[in-house]
Amino acid sequence: MTNRYVDCFFDSQGIIHKEFVPPRITVNAEFYKNVLDHLCKRIAHVRPALWKDRSFFLLHDNAPAHTAAIVTQFLAKKMIPVLDHPPQTHPT
Repeated sequence: MTNRYVDCFFDSQGIIHKEFVPPRITVNAEFYKNVLDHLCKRIAHVRPALWKDRSFFLLHDNAPAHTAAIVTQFLAKKMIPVLDHPPQTHPT
C-alpha cells in the first residue's frame, strides 16, 4: 500500500480546496507556493466575498516549506492573513 499526502483547506462550510501530492514528490517551498496559488484562485471562485475582503485566514504549521521566504512573500503580496502557529512543545 502506498501512502498518499494531500493538502486540504477548509472553512466552517466545508472543504474549499484539496490537492494531492504526486508520488515521489517532496513538498518544498516552490511546490507549496503553487498549492497556495491554486487555493487563492479557488477561494476567489467558491467564496468570492471572503476573497474580496480577505475575511479569512491561513493557519499552517512551521514546516520549512510553509515558512520559506518565497511563501511568506507570496502570502504578503496576496494580502492573505496568516495566524502564527505556536512552536511545538514536548512534555518533559
